[in-house]
Amino acid sequence: LLSVRLDAKYVAILALIGGFLTPPLLSTGVDRPVALFGYIAILNLGLAATAIRQKWGFLIGMAALATLGIEVGWTQKFFTVDKVLIPIVAFTAFSVLFMAVLKLAERFQSEDRWVRISAAGMPLMSMAFAAYLLLFSELGARPGVVLSYLFVLDGLVAYLAWMRVDFRSFSTIGGLISFFILLIWTNIHLTPEILPWGLGFYLVFAVLHAVLPIILQRKYSASKLDLLGFSYPALMLLLMLVPLLKEAAAPWIVWMFVLCLDLVALVVAV
Repeated sequence: LLSVRLDAKYVAILALIGGFLTPPLLSTGVDRPVALFGYIAILNLGLAATAIRQKWGFLIGMAALATLGIEVGWTQKFFTVDKVLIPIVAFTAFSVLFMAVLKLAERFQSEDRWVRISAAGMPLMSMAFAAYLLLFSELGARPGVVLSYLFVLDGLVAYLAWMRVDFRSFSTIGGLISFFILLIWTNIHLTPEILPWGLGFYLVFAVLHAVLPIILQRKYSASKLDLLGFSYPALMLLLMLVPLLKEAAAPWIVWMFVLCLDLVALVVAV
């Protein structure tokens, strides 16, 4: 309120620094994730309202970095396997929050590159947490949790590309990050028992990134094609070599998914 009344950027920066330093400075060492992440959400809403009204996009960029810092700090201090759903819900919610801020900034003509980078950067950076989860063998054996989280974040970045064609490069980055995380999971954690989960996620990621370029091309009449998206079924086929080499798969189920991926590739080609 003071920064808006005085039209003072540095007062807003002081509010941001003080606001985000409050949780670590006043921490009692007891984990209260609902209170912590709820407070950070309210703080972000206040900063976003200030930034949009005053057209201070840099404030949203700083808030995004500070939010990531809080997430990393909580993860290092309090995360355990049995709490996995707490950060998944919180990190996904913050990704959606910064995308909503982008929409509001567009509406009030306060958008700039800091707002755009924050909206795309939050889900992309949150993907790193999916890679972190693979350090725990118990979570690596639960692909329905870890890979679903990864797919939701990848889908959010794809939605941004659908919403705005200038976000297409961010979707390409999201696809590459997702592929490497899938590759890590496949090499470290894939077993015959969870193979159907892995093959199913290979297929849904392939469909997402193969269909998205076609949708963007038709929506925006773009002449430039996203070659990574079109090659995604082939990348997923390469991942299928791993269970075959590890002898972790019954041939019939692998060939069934190979057929499905080939059909995706053929439909996209046509």
